[in-house]
Amino acid sequence: MMELQRTGVAGLDQLIGGIPRGSRNLIYGPPGTGKTVFAMQFAVTMDYALFLYHRFEEERAHAATEDAMAVATAATFKSIASAALTTIAGFLALSAMHLGFGKDMGFTLARGVVFAMAGVVTILPGLLVDFRPIIERVSHRVPRFDFSRLGEAVARHAWPIIAIAVVVLAAASWAYGRVSLSYDLTQSLPKDLPSVKADDRIAEAFDRASTMYLVVEGADDVARLDALRERLSRLEGVNRVFGYTALVDPRLPDEFVPASAREAFFSDDRTYLTLDLAYGLDDTARLDATLDAIRAEAKRSWPATTYLTGQTVLTRDMEHASEGDADRINLLSVAAILLIVAVAFRSVAVPLALLGCIQLAILVNQGLEALSGGKLIFVAALAIGAIQLGATVDYAILLTTRYEEELGRLGDRIRAIHIAVAESSQSILVSASTMFAATISLAVLSRVGILSKLSGLIARGAVTSFAVILLVLPAVLVVGQPLYERLSVGWPKHVKRGR
Repeated sequence: MMELQRTGVAGLDQLIGGIPRGSRNLIYGPPGTGKTVFAMQFAVTMDYALFLYHRFEEERAHAATEDAMAVATAATFKSIASAALTTIAGFLALSAMHLGFGKDMGFTLARGVVFAMAGVVTILPGLLVDFRPIIERVSHRVPRFDFSRLGEAVARHAWPIIAIAVVVLAAASWAYGRVSLSYDLTQSLPKDLPSVKADDRIAEAFDRASTMYLVVEGADDVARLDALRERLSRLEGVNRVFGYTALVDPRLPDEFVPASAREAFFSDDRTYLTLDLAYGLDDTARLDATLDAIRAEAKRSWPATTYLTGQTVLTRDMEHASEGDADRINLLSVAAILLIVAVAFRSVAVPLALLGCIQLAILVNQGLEALSGGKLIFVAALAIGAIQLGATVDYAILLTTRYEEELGRLGDRIRAIHIAVAESSQSILVSASTMFAATISLAVLSRVGILSKLSGLIARGAVTSFAVILLVLPAVLVVGQPLYERLSVGWPKHVKRGR
């Protein structure tokens, strides 16, 4: 009937720990997170190789292979190192999550970034030079999208674009405020799974929306246990209470009860009651009131310690435990990345510009959930901010680094942003496309709701970040140029004011 009745003492021992065996994955990691981590690590760390390779190909147009690689490595090291450090900071912020899988996911992704960055700056340059003949022999023409005019157009219409970005930011914030979080991870499982279909049929047949267990210690007095069962069954929202005394008359001497029957319900001096409730996780107000009433009645009617547990109780506790996690993770990731970018660019204003643009992309990504049902699994809501920030801030750093380089060479912010967008856009496009391709297949093909939702958010985040970095960041860089000059150390100056 129920898992405890099948497993007897072993099942009771599981519940004494407060976590049913089938619910442990809710604490240590939702189903499918390992696949998402693999796709994320592949997509994010590919950026560094692409940045170096594209700069190498650019330098080869006017230098020998070895010299071109030396220039490309030196020119992209700042971008790669800064991008890697910010990505690591964003991923490590996930460890602030109260639930254990946040630490697992964060440390795994951060560790992978460290190894990838080390390989790109030490091994990849030699491989590209040594295998250049083979690469040229098997290479073929690839489509190259021309963004050369985009940077100049955005720069010359910077203020209208920024005004539009502010309106989009306000709309995205409003839309995200209408998105509700779902903590019921079982709802993300495919409805045609045998276990899910069986659970639905049982719930319909016995008129229950959720089931939980009350484990009691000092269960020698079966008459008192039966009285507790009767009191609990009269509580509002409790449809049925099942336990030992529901099958065996408490007045019957123990000698008349088969030992196997007692062992299914008792372990040492402990036993349990199974409670079927009329309320589920979609009716949290009445569910919480019923849970409080059950705890209060158990404390009042039973002299020893009692434990209320089960998947529904665990999910509600998990919701309470994760309150504030999203704000904490976002604050830590933003603060760490702000510090890293500030040190890399020796500026106070530049990191604010970069982080502002990425936060706009994150809000747009999250706000779009309001158009697709307005409900988001809480794991995805906790993780997507830090993941998208850490993964796509690379695009902003690459573009800003190239703008700084060209501005120092030309002294003209319009021409500098024109060249920066033209030369950086291909790397950003390929990088964003890689992240999109690595995650969209999981979003489309996976039947596990949480995996599909998180992968879909990451894929859409790559698109929104790409659009914001190429359309909004150039305008912010051009408009904020006077501020960067005043609040930065060594930031190039715009000297051709008449243009």
